[in-house]
Amino acid sequence: MNRPSNTGFILIFVVALAAAALALRPTTTETEVLPPVTLPDPGEDPTNAAVAGLRQSGGFSLLGLAFGDVTHTAVVQLSAPTGCYELVTTGDPWPAPFKQCDMPFAIEGTVSGGGIAVTGESIIAVDVTVTEACYITIAPGDPWPTATDACA
Repeated sequence: MNRPSNTGFILIFVVALAAAALALRPTTTETEVLPPVTLPDPGEDPTNAAVAGLRQSGGFSLLGLAFGDVTHTAVVQLSAPTGCYELVTTGDPWPAPFKQCDMPFAIEGTVSGGGIAVTGESIIAVDVTVTEACYITIAPGDPWPTATDACA
């Protein structure tokens, strides 16, 4: 006679344990801000680059507390010489090792997109890992490289 009531109790306990495990599981967070950014005409200023977006990823939260390392990324959109975009693909390291992609300023990261401007110049998007201090001081539309000390 005790067997049905024990089985019910065990079943309720297992369901409650599974629900608690699901509620307490760690989750990762990724935030991305990518509003439209317009670069000046590459014909007027071939050295222009701007922050096109910001992204943070990594780490996890458990019961409202954050754990783990967070990676802060600035998506920098730049104008490159004609013919560069055709030589690079998403995931390639930047600067690219091609003469057509030489830039008058230093920027290091990973190619994350791009295209070709109406004028024929290449538009390249580069993900640049930055510090948290830099991340909170820059905004989409800011010129790159930035003048802030936090991003030096």
